[in-house]
Order: sequence, then structure tokens, then C-alpha cells
Amino acid sequence: QKCCTGKKGSCSGRACKNLRCCA
Repeated sequence: QKCCTGKKGSCSGRACKNLRCCA
């Protein structure tokens, strides 16, 4: 699943919390 949305890399979903794009 794609957790990164937009150029800012906003996070959607709890599992995406640990991804770098969500930082």
C-alpha cells in the first residue's frame, strides 16, 4: 500500500507511521 501522499510525504494509516516519508 502507498503510504506516502503528496510531495510533503504525508502519512495515512498506522502502519505507515514508521516510514521515512512520514517523518
